[in-house]
Amino acid sequence: RRLEENLYRNYIPKKYKSGGKMEMQETIINISDKIYLVQIAETEEEREIGLSKTEKLDQDSGMLFVIPEGQGQVAFTMEDMSYDLDLIFINEDDEVYDVQYGKAGSKDPIISTSEDIVKYVLEVNPNSGIKVGDELEFTDCPDCEEVDEEEVNKMYGTNIYLKEGEK
Repeated sequence: RRLEENLYRNYIPKKYKSGGKMEMQETIINISDKIYLVQIAETEEEREIGLSKTEKLDQDSGMLFVIPEGQGQVAFTMEDMSYDLDLIFINEDDEVYDVQYGKAGSKDPIISTSEDIVKYVLEVNPNSGIKVGDELEFTDCPDCEEVDEEEVNKMYGTNIYLKEGEK
């Protein structure tokens, strides 16, 4: 997995317990001029469960699904959900390329409609106002531990920020 995905733009989100069952990370994002506090579904188990065990979603909250590298279309289902959602599909350039409405209890799959590579899927309350072309940004997080580039280089080596083929 790319370092950028692991450090979420030089911030390490703190851990917390979600419903006392699964430990997930949280971070703050900015999209469509709105700030959201999101849980991060990074593992296969976290992505499978998602928000299905929750009864409601706070207005400025959501879940950000980190999609394994190189995946094209992905499918979601709302079968186990008790409330509706907007599903926001985000490509490798951190740009929204598809927004779909998810109806609670629906067995119909929600599939991204583009050929873009999926990097993230964001689930937020419906009628979010997020639209195609909006950009996802990771925001300074007051409860997060800031990590500077020098620290990252010590942990992972000095060439981590070089693009493929650069020396």
